[in-house]
Amino acid sequence: MSNACVGTLLLKKYPSLFWSPCASYMVEKILEDISKLEWANLVLEESNTIARYIYSHPWISNMMRKFAGRSELIRTKMARFLTHFLTLRSIVLQEGNLKHMFSHADWLSSTYSRRPEAQEIKSLLFSERFWKSAHEAVRVSEPLLKILRVVDGDMPAMGYIYEGIERAKVAIKLLYKGCEEKCIPILDIIDGRWSSPFHHLHAAAAFLNPSIFYSPDFKFDANMRNSFHAAMWKMFPEEKDKIELTKEQPLYLNAQGALRSEFAILGRRLNSPGDWWAAYGYEIPILQRAAMRILSQPCSSYWFKWNWETFDNVITKKHSRMELEKLTDLLYVHCNLRLQAIGQNRAGKCKPVVYDEIDICRDPITEAPEL
Repeated sequence: MSNACVGTLLLKKYPSLFWSPCASYMVEKILEDISKLEWANLVLEESNTIARYIYSHPWISNMMRKFAGRSELIRTKMARFLTHFLTLRSIVLQEGNLKHMFSHADWLSSTYSRRPEAQEIKSLLFSERFWKSAHEAVRVSEPLLKILRVVDGDMPAMGYIYEGIERAKVAIKLLYKGCEEKCIPILDIIDGRWSSPFHHLHAAAAFLNPSIFYSPDFKFDANMRNSFHAAMWKMFPEEKDKIELTKEQPLYLNAQGALRSEFAILGRRLNSPGDWWAAYGYEIPILQRAAMRILSQPCSSYWFKWNWETFDNVITKKHSRMELEKLTDLLYVHCNLRLQAIGQNRAGKCKPVVYDEIDICRDPITEAPEL
């Protein structure tokens, strides 16, 4: 049975639940779809050809490291098309160094420089068309790679996905200003993947994120507000909770009471959204509960890499009914202790996400904790 079917069954039984697919998977699929566009596919293939050639000969790869300040062009341990985009970005960052290398006396005097494949690589590196497409692909992919960095990081990211997607769309519109022929297909890809299972919950999370909502740059988004109301209506089916929530909303909207204190104002840019609500939302308990529940939701399966050995020992072996119930409980405790350990490792490290400060060149996380 697929995850979507399981989600549908759970929602029928528990109407107040939210089902939201993995945000990492969503962003990866967006990048994969973009990589299939004719112009993007061509430049990614060409950048891979350059990287493969350089790394296929130790002498050439060592020379590249000398000219590139020990930097590498290829990044591994991630989805194939992500590696392609990051490799292209590395090549763009080393444009001047690579051109210098392939026109340097040491290269021109080597036997490699006279081979046909080397001439093809040099032709690419001095092709205006290649570099124009390469810079374009990097500018398209960079805001999406930043989202991936956020959701695959070790900080709660639910309150920042909506902002990241909106930033990506704005960046792409600015890049292709006046060129709808290239802009629209990419925006259609993003909108197609950024579907309703993602959209409403993440929009509500952005609305409840104080670092976004109280920002001077915040622009009122009717869709965000409507998504917030839809989420609240689903989370609180009881009439009394809806009444209290209606009373509490103006306090948040206008930053009244404890939310206006100097600590709360300072916390908007120093605390994670969930921590901020836990510390300063005590005067509006219903909205506080909703905010902490939404903002604490996991939005990526990256951190939940399963070690199936424990599960197999419980399920695949024959046990009495009493033993099976006991082992199932132990498995539940085992998994939750692992998740709790992740939370404890994050303690004191959680801060608001600032997209402009994200470094996508930083070495990616290579191991997720096993459950």
